[in-house]
Amino acid sequence: MADYKWPEADKRSLIGKRISRIDGPHKVSGRAKYSYDIKREGMLYAKMVRCPHAHAKVAGIDTSTAEKIPGVKAVRIIQPVGTEIKWAGDDIVVVAAVDEPTAEDAVRAVKVQYEVLPHLVLDTEPPVAKVDEPHPLMMSDFRAFIARKAPDSEIIARIQKDGISADENVRGPVKTAGASEAVLEAIKNARLIDAGY
Repeated sequence: MADYKWPEADKRSLIGKRISRIDGPHKVSGRAKYSYDIKREGMLYAKMVRCPHAHAKVAGIDTSTAEKIPGVKAVRIIQPVGTEIKWAGDDIVVVAAVDEPTAEDAVRAVKVQYEVLPHLVLDTEPPVAKVDEPHPLMMSDFRAFIARKAPDSEIIARIQKDGISADENVRGPVKTAGASEAVLEAIKNARLIDAGY
């Protein structure tokens, strides 16, 4: 590695020196222009209709009212009827208008029907097994084995006795951590158990 040290204080041109920012006076006085301040001739404003459901199928879209609003220049369907939406907030329709309020009015005028589909939301932590309680082995267990250099026979016995969590793919990371072929074979042949056991 190269031997490097900071220049001597009297030879520094920037470090430790007070430097005035070129844009400072404009920003503190309010004269600075940001992209939001720029209004070009013919500029349009876009707004999105977003899916409010975590899992749904687009059953119908009616943009006719939005297209008739004065100032609306374009309405484009992004997710056509029949598309399966897999997360809330996915874009369904985009509207472009001459100003922001008109675009917002047009978005409210778009009617989208959804067939709400089942979805899964877990907002709780998975159950934590007590150390002495049998539980399917997870990556955290293998990290503990590796950290204390547990013998292969102990690891294999635990794999055969308690199985492996079906929710985690442990074989790759355990192999990368340097597990023996015997341990990897035991993982390959282990019972997969749902973490909710």
